[in-house]
Amino acid sequence: DEFFKEKSHLTSTLVLKDESIRELGLHMEELKKNKSEAQDQLDALSDEIAALKRGFNKERNDLTSTLASKEESIQELEKQTEELTKENSQAQNKADELMKHYMHIEDELRKQLQSVECEREGLECKLAVVQGESVRAVDEFFKEKSHLTSTLVLKDESIRELGLHMEELKKN
Repeated sequence: DEFFKEKSHLTSTLVLKDESIRELGLHMEELKKNKSEAQDQLDALSDEIAALKRGFNKERNDLTSTLASKEESIQELEKQTEELTKENSQAQNKADELMKHYMHIEDELRKQLQSVECEREGLECKLAVVQGESVRAVDEFFKEKSHLTSTLVLKDESIRELGLHMEELKKN
């Protein structure tokens, strides 16, 4: 009985080992396939690197000749820059002279403006005084008008009463 148990156990172990070996074989085939794909990618990248190097060398040669051409252009531009600097200096001197002239004019106008402003302030003060006097005169006028109006009303009332009184005297 124990022999059968041992045999059964060994058979199970063998089946498991066979399964593991089969899985390892499959895994190994997949790794070989991955290795082949990686090699293909490596070959493609090597070709691409070689093409990039050829392009780089061509580009470097083109840039070298362009650089020589640009150096000539730079020398020409330096000459033009010198000429423009001289012209700019002359123009700046003229601009400085004009600025001084206009600043002098601005100072003169500022002085005139201050003078006019002072005169305006003086006139505003005089106007305020005149307006104050005008307001007082108008107030006095209305007070006197009110006084005269009430006096008139009183006199009218007195005349009316006198008229009534005279009529009574005539009747009597």
